[in-house]
Amino acid sequence: MSEKEELNNEEYYEVVYSSSYSYEQQTDGPYATLEEAQASADEFNRNQAELYENSGHLALDVLKDYRTATVRGPYKKTTKEGTADFDAKKEIEHITGWIRAWFEENGPQANAVIGISGGKDSSIVAALLVRALGRERVTAVMMPDGVQADIADSRQLVETLGLKAFTVDVGPGVRGLRESVEQSIGAPLSRDAQINLPPRMRMATLYAVAQSLPGGGRVANTCNRSEDYIGYSTKYGDAAGDFSPCAEYLVTEMRLLGDALELPRNLVHKTPSDGLSGLSDEEKIGFSYEVLDTYIATGICEDKEIRDRIDRMHRLNLHKLQVIPTCHRDRS
Repeated sequence: MSEKEELNNEEYYEVVYSSSYSYEQQTDGPYATLEEAQASADEFNRNQAELYENSGHLALDVLKDYRTATVRGPYKKTTKEGTADFDAKKEIEHITGWIRAWFEENGPQANAVIGISGGKDSSIVAALLVRALGRERVTAVMMPDGVQADIADSRQLVETLGLKAFTVDVGPGVRGLRESVEQSIGAPLSRDAQINLPPRMRMATLYAVAQSLPGGGRVANTCNRSEDYIGYSTKYGDAAGDFSPCAEYLVTEMRLLGDALELPRNLVHKTPSDGLSGLSDEEKIGFSYEVLDTYIATGICEDKEIRDRIDRMHRLNLHKLQVIPTCHRDRS
């Protein structure tokens, strides 16, 4: 095995709590052994079953809160590029220095404008912006599409960092544009178009806010390397932005950054989902981020079917990372 292929072999497990009433999920861990994780899940499930039995099976508030716990793993703690331990504190200093230098060149008086989803990436990038620029130069925007089940997570992040924040409901705009397009083309939007429309509306909202701030604003892109590699983002939606602090960091590395920044664990290790398909990201793409990160960093993936799937997604989505193709004039 080459130096690049050497990985930290420490394994861990997580307990995932899924609601039977909504798509919301929470994670707990890491647990060092399968036995510890399974014991925690079993205890939680026993308590939930007892609560359900005592409620007479009918109490709506009990049904809404009813969750089941399952164990996931083992996951390997991958290291940066598979060559050495990931030094999160060092990387934080590097990223914040880069942010400061970029703003000196591209907006000395401007605010950083960031959409806060309540997930790990926007939480981590927001914290990095605060460290680099100070909270007074960071404008947070929460953008629910009507009702957002986990809006409390967004508010938690805003309160944790002490950010000034705006809440813009993109729901009316999404519905209005959808109805207008469907009426014009005489057909319903495709499923993918429906999923991608809210992120594009949110990016338009961020730029509207940025251009309306005194001194202007620069919109932060919050994508990470893992999601970019397989194109798990919306072109001209969350894939857009003026600057991208974390585009070269894997999901496993992002979690380490979040922990080093001392952000709430429920935000850093939250199970990511698009909020519309009803699936977690990993359920939708068909493999775990740990598998993806290992493959990106080392080229190693023992499951040929998964390896082929990753390669295909990367190939088909490269256009999202490239500058728009231009037809150059023939000057001969």
